[in-house]
Amino acid sequence: MTPGERIRAATAADLAAIRRIEAEAFEPSRRSSNRSLRRALVSAFQQILVLDSAGSLAGYLILWPYRHTWRIYNLATDPEQRNQGIAGRLLGAAVDQARAAGARRVVLECRVDPALVRYYERRGFALAERLPDYYAEGEDALRMVLEFEAASR
Repeated sequence: MTPGERIRAATAADLAAIRRIEAEAFEPSRRSSNRSLRRALVSAFQQILVLDSAGSLAGYLILWPYRHTWRIYNLATDPEQRNQGIAGRLLGAAVDQARAAGARRVVLECRVDPALVRYYERRGFALAERLPDYYAEGEDALRMVLEFEAASR
């Protein structure tokens, strides 16, 4: 973390910034609806982590914490702040929470992009499967999985 940064749970006051990042970070077929984002903010199940950088949202991560498998639903950074490690810090916080909660694995889906696959592999994720037409017809996704060692359960 850099000075002035903190990862925290999102609040309703963060919705406009999350929507802006979502709209700028993802093509239309990959964006969450406004309704979905509002629901995630008030959900007793879903969690939204944000990286707050001196009062400005630099990125967010939506997490679905099932008992054994935690799923990263969305991870996005403010396009003006890319390549500063923001996604990695959010991803690390989610993985740490999952491990501490006794999860067995963290999963996510991503675009079919070799650079993105390498990014997740460097963080311990492995390619598990290809998901045809996941985002839209002709837009496949890749499922990536980070398995925790049995000793950490």
